[in-house]
Amino acid sequence: MKVLWWNAPYNYILHLSLVFAVVPWLYSYFNEQHRKQSYSVEQTVMLAWDKVITQPTVLFRKVVIGINCNVDMIVTGTSLLERLNVTSTQRQDHEVISNAKDLYESFAYFFSRGAAAERHISDPKMFQALVQFASEPRHRPRHYIGGNAALIAQKIANSFP
Repeated sequence: MKVLWWNAPYNYILHLSLVFAVVPWLYSYFNEQHRKQSYSVEQTVMLAWDKVITQPTVLFRKVVIGINCNVDMIVTGTSLLERLNVTSTQRQDHEVISNAKDLYESFAYFFSRGAAAERHISDPKMFQALVQFASEPRHRPRHYIGGNAALIAQKIANSFP
């Protein structure tokens, strides 16, 4: 009687190992499909970026790092504008602040919308006057680190003590 190699008694372990290899693979495959459907938008975007972003093919020997940081002085805008003693009926977004009236109008424009903005002050004397007014103790100035590089460094330092 001829015995087929597939039905041979010593292949019992081979059959079991095949079952133990295929069952987990099927479970992980179908579980992955279910898990992808339950991802949030952020997780889906992150996974898509992970697929697209690859290690650079050219290894660089030198790295140039630029750092910008500053100290932000935070004061209440209304008290500062009262100190400047300026008024206007206009609410307008000025790309560049050249005088106190432009500052007042830009502040009114963004404050009425509940938004924040950063604008360049073109007049150095006005800038110095604003800093001097804001530094007065009655405005209770608070100082925070500013600039993207400094904020990123602070976040890293706080996240990985």
